[in-house]
Amino acid sequence: MGDALSFGWAKFQANIGSIVLSALVLLVGVGLVAVLGFFAGLVLQAVLAAVLLVVFQVIAADLIRAALTVIDGGSWEFSEVLRTDKIGKVVVTALIVGAITVVGTLLCYFPGLIAGFMLSYSLYFVVDRDLEPMAAVKASVELTKNNLGNTLVWYIVGAIVAFAGFLACGVGALVSLPVVLLGTAYSYRMLTGGTVVR
Repeated sequence: MGDALSFGWAKFQANIGSIVLSALVLLVGVGLVAVLGFFAGLVLQAVLAAVLLVVFQVIAADLIRAALTVIDGGSWEFSEVLRTDKIGKVVVTALIVGAITVVGTLLCYFPGLIAGFMLSYSLYFVVDRDLEPMAAVKASVELTKNNLGNTLVWYIVGAIVAFAGFLACGVGALVSLPVVLLGTAYSYRMLTGGTVVR
């Protein structure tokens, strides 16, 4: 999985301008919604929280799409981050993953960590293979189960790298999160028998 990290770093450097632009625009958009929620009443806060949940998942799917484009030899295009196709499957998949993870977290926390790990590739299957939500969830479980060593090591390494970015006054996340995203796309493609254009 060291290859995934080095690949993610190399591709981040090669696409740094468009990746940072994507991250900044998305952060500003999400930040505005969060600020509105802070000053809103209780009901509006609940509505905005639900909107944020959906927005986060759509953003995640669009970032995954852009990362997979890089994996396939293309470049990171800002336009990919604004697409809304497959939004229905993305939202339903996200709700399923979120519900399972929350229930797992309520069951003494540790099951939630396991669920989060085993379902971490669900949106990749939706975006890349256009699977239905439940099929994507099952595919993610099978992928992590059948490649437990590699996926677990990458999950831990990715979490450490992402966390390190946030420790650098949050600014480092503009680097660490894209690197982890690209590395995860790399691991997904390699572990599903696909090809990676370097």
